[in-house]
Amino acid sequence: IDGIEKDNMPYDRYKIVLNCNCEISSNTDCILLGNKHNAIIFYKNGKVVRLVVLTNQTDVFACLEKALDKSYNNIKLKDLLSIKNVKYKIVDLNQIPKFNSFNGRKEMDVGSCDRMSLLNCMLNGDYTESETSFGNYDCNEYKFNEDIEITYKLKTDCEIFDIHHKGVFINTTRTKAIIIQSQGNILLSDLNNSLETKR
Repeated sequence: IDGIEKDNMPYDRYKIVLNCNCEISSNTDCILLGNKHNAIIFYKNGKVVRLVVLTNQTDVFACLEKALDKSYNNIKLKDLLSIKNVKYKIVDLNQIPKFNSFNGRKEMDVGSCDRMSLLNCMLNGDYTESETSFGNYDCNEYKFNEDIEITYKLKTDCEIFDIHHKGVFINTTRTKAIIIQSQGNILLSDLNNSLETKR
């Protein structure tokens, strides 16, 4: 639902990738984040605009059904996507899952961020910029560590993702982290200012 406003669709097709390997690495062990094994990729005009990665324990289709049942302006998302002719396909790579040291443990709630408008929402617990009420509101007191680096690497049937992050907001209960994409539109000065404003 995020980004759907006044009939604007933020994506025009999406792909469900099953049994893949998104390998996640970091220069620290303080971010509890395991590898992921399913993905949903969203496209607009032929370009990737959104990526979701999920564990091999996630029931992808149950999650999708729950999301498609949500309403926007009194119409279910599944019906809106049908009206807007948003197509999807399913690809099963049948890869054997690869795990890192954090898989099987209680992981942190980690969100990847590439722009200030989304970051300001995430610092308040929201997962989305639009008013969807999706989020994690347990503890929204954060400390920023600019030295932590995290990389996501994922190869699908026709894409290669190599997403680098530098800088992390970690909440004081160490249950949530917001990781900052290196190639996004956020400057270090913006991050420091955002945290000062929140304080």
